[in-house]
Amino acid sequence: MKLVCSWILHLNKAQAKSIRITELEHNSVEPIVLEIDEKLDIKPRAYYPPSECRSYTMLHGADRAMANTAQNALRCDKNEFPGNLWYRFTGQAGNAMPTSCVLEKRCGTHAPGWMVGAHPTLAQGMVTRKVCYHWTKNCCRWSNYIKVRNCGAFYVYQLPKTPVCWLRYCGNGIPQPPECRRYTVFNSFDRAIGNTAQNSLKCDQRDLPGNLWYRFLGAAGNAMPTSCVPVKRCGTHAPGWIVGSHPSLRYSLVTRKVCYHWSGSCCRWSNYIKVRNCGGFYVYQLPKTPVCWLRYCGNRVSLPPPPPECRRYTVFNSFDRAIGNTAQNSLKCDQRDLPGNLWYRFLGAAGNAMPTSCVPVKRCGTHAPGWIVGSHPSLRYSLVTRKVCYHWSGSCCRWSNYIKVRNCGGFYVYQLPKTPVCWLRYCGNRVSLPPPPPECRRYTVFNSFDRAIGNTAQNSLKCDQRDLPGNLWYRFLGAAGNAMPTSCVPVRRCGTHAPGWMVGSHPSLRYNLVTRKVCYHWSGSCCRWSNSIKVRNCGGFYVYQLPKTPVCMLRYCGRGY
Repeated sequence: MKLVCSWILHLNKAQAKSIRITELEHNSVEPIVLEIDEKLDIKPRAYYPPSECRSYTMLHGADRAMANTAQNALRCDKNEFPGNLWYRFTGQAGNAMPTSCVLEKRCGTHAPGWMVGAHPTLAQGMVTRKVCYHWTKNCCRWSNYIKVRNCGAFYVYQLPKTPVCWLRYCGNGIPQPPECRRYTVFNSFDRAIGNTAQNSLKCDQRDLPGNLWYRFLGAAGNAMPTSCVPVKRCGTHAPGWIVGSHPSLRYSLVTRKVCYHWSGSCCRWSNYIKVRNCGGFYVYQLPKTPVCWLRYCGNRVSLPPPPPECRRYTVFNSFDRAIGNTAQNSLKCDQRDLPGNLWYRFLGAAGNAMPTSCVPVKRCGTHAPGWIVGSHPSLRYSLVTRKVCYHWSGSCCRWSNYIKVRNCGGFYVYQLPKTPVCWLRYCGNRVSLPPPPPECRRYTVFNSFDRAIGNTAQNSLKCDQRDLPGNLWYRFLGAAGNAMPTSCVPVRRCGTHAPGWMVGSHPSLRYNLVTRKVCYHWSGSCCRWSNSIKVRNCGGFYVYQLPKTPVCMLRYCGRGY
């Protein structure tokens, strides 16, 4: 709503002078001349637009636009209008009534209606205008009168029923070209001018089918660049840029030259493309490039910073939350278990996303499993609201609630409220557990207390440079402990002089593999010697690929006491 200011003028009639107050609104200048004293007492007063500027019916269908030539479903405003309500033209219908004669058989009717005279300025307020209907080569075969109000940023019209059928009030809209509705999206940062990576080169002579329509969006940018791009950008050798400006008029179509920068020339190769202005964006008809490695670029200079929820979230990585989990021996409920409205990511054994189709009952460690209605957002960092349905008692949507879903590039995060009742739970899309890696099935066990950090005996020293064959997989178990320690161990423990401990945490995801540094404590230094090992999370335990230690007497320790 636009707030308009008016003025209360307190005049001294004894000594008046002429001043000019000029109002500039809606591309017009309407002077108002008042006889008032030069010493003015002017008090501002808030003035709200008339009721018709706040309460109206919108006419937004493309069938009402003056460019609509279809005649397969004729309409008539004598039949369809109740009479004398207020209307606003918007969307594909246009933003106003046309003020010149419209061709016959337009706007979804026989005789299209157009307005005689200009639209009012804001200062003029409400005016009466004649509407004429074009038929039998007469631009005013029928007519009637309407009221028109300037509401600042738009117009509203009080429209009576038309005199006869088939007559209709028209909007000034032009139909959207098909390529503005059907196109392929480029939304990857690898096509952006800010991408300097050269490890996976692409070429549009090979990768594009040729002469389809494309739109740049998201991480790729929102248009093609219009100045020379440095070489080795956009995931290719010779990046392509447009010579000339984009078309400025809605739906206008232009032909533009694309140049490719290489070997010191901003236009080493070139070809021609078509560019369409679609209102709020552009689309491009792109042929194959002349040679390789050439590519059409987007104008994104750098990736936008990820939203905070793409950096800070809680991970669901347990198989008990997966749709493949049919166990019912330990039921869970997200009305009880979740704090509400935090962000979560599905990963590992739980799956990599929520399912988007109905899940059988008694899955995911609960009675009524939750699934998303609709697709995940496809654009990087885009955010959508989705409905979650819970399957129970023969209904795939016995209960429901709404969540937010964010595309974080290579994964999704979900803002999850508490579920409506129990037993309901948000599910991950993992159908079955992946087979364990071979080292989770075949390993050597360390289960002797002499390898535990609690062992202080020094009567029989051991050394893993001598005792281990090198690079086999081991599991700590029993008296040795269930894992390697992750903090400095006192000297002369684990049946050796310099005990080995792991720097960093163990991997938290099932079957995840990490490389870690092992340090050995001796002569006042917690890391007198060191080497690297591999660590695998096997679900309920860890295994370690252990090379020989650098020297003697050093040994890998378990955290048993």
